[in-house]
Amino acid sequence: MYDVISGGSTTSKAREMKIAAKEIFADDAFKLHKWNSKFPEVAPNETDWSADHTFAKQQLGISSGGESSLLGLKWDKLRDVLSVTVPTPKADNTKRGVLAKVASIYDPLGMTSPLSLSGKLLYQDPCNLRAGWDEQLCPDLARQWTHWESSLPERSQSSA
Repeated sequence: MYDVISGGSTTSKAREMKIAAKEIFADDAFKLHKWNSKFPEVAPNETDWSADHTFAKQQLGISSGGESSLLGLKWDKLRDVLSVTVPTPKADNTKRGVLAKVASIYDPLGMTSPLSLSGKLLYQDPCNLRAGWDEQLCPDLARQWTHWESSLPERSQSSA
């Protein structure tokens, strides 16, 4: 089963949705787990599996400090902020390095699209020039690439 992201227009509607979903799953002997909410009224209680903890973390008593995961992105429940982590290692100034860096930004919601689009457009230039995969970029492209790469934030955040 995949994760589902949903919500309600009010906390009471979200709580009703949670109860209904748990009952539907229970009817077929499935246990709904990884339920999460930024609102304490809807958040998991002690009988729920928390999205903040794996079973192992629950057994060890490790706290996540209000940070959870949503579609593989970090979600700070207290501030209601999603974060896209941008890999920090610098890429080689080659067509292969440019593609690897641009493709390494995991952003299923497209929050960094304006930023990653400019990187993808930079990748087009060595492709149009039919540059080899491991051939160094020409000085002008290398300068543009270095500028783009140095402008990347370590983490891009957006209100959920």
